[in-house]
Amino acid sequence: MITDEKKGKLIKIRISVQSDGTKYKCSECGKEGEVEGETLWARYIGDNKAKLDNIPFFAEEIGLGDLVEINDDCEIIRVLEKATVTRKATYKISEDKEETIKKWKRIWKYFENTDIKTEGSYPGLFSLSIPIDMNDKRLREICENCSVKIDLIEVSVDQ
Repeated sequence: MITDEKKGKLIKIRISVQSDGTKYKCSECGKEGEVEGETLWARYIGDNKAKLDNIPFFAEEIGLGDLVEINDDCEIIRVLEKATVTRKATYKISEDKEETIKKWKRIWKYFENTDIKTEGSYPGLFSLSIPIDMNDKRLREICENCSVKIDLIEVSVDQ
């Protein structure tokens, strides 16, 4: 149960996701398997409502800043208000680890100057938080102007 003393503080919330059959390696334990859910940070508003504070990776139907309703186990029940759209993108990793890190830093810096926020998942893959009113054509234009070649991953859910 979430108490009022959590109001305004960051809490961990969870959302179940439908697996697409892809196996991922856990960065914490090293085990490989299909993803069944995603845990995210959110700021607790009160009355079982929270605002997402990081960009989802697997749960494409929610986004950074979305207002969500949660149950007493901190699981997302539904989105009350959309703030952004979540997308994923890839970039080519290099054999040289330092070069891959430099590429990611260039991508991250590039997007700092746009309305799009990014969050890295692992080398070669990252999530984007897109303003709700930005169309796909504009998103592609922005990505094409980055000095590192970025490939958007097609959306798998209706957003």
